[in-house]
Amino acid sequence: MNDLRCSPAVETRLWKIRNLLYRAVQDSMLKEQEEGLLAVKQAYDDIAALLDELQ
Repeated sequence: MNDLRCSPAVETRLWKIRNLLYRAVQDSMLKEQEEGLLAVKQAYDDIAALLDELQ
């Protein structure tokens, strides 16, 4: 059983970050490196902000 719990707002933000990272991987595979880098930067910024809020 999974004991991890988070608020719906945190879960929504984590899914958004996951989707950004997925897009970055897909873009890099298609040689659209600029789009991939922007998605990675956005995902990093989002996860960093979320972690700062959780402290």
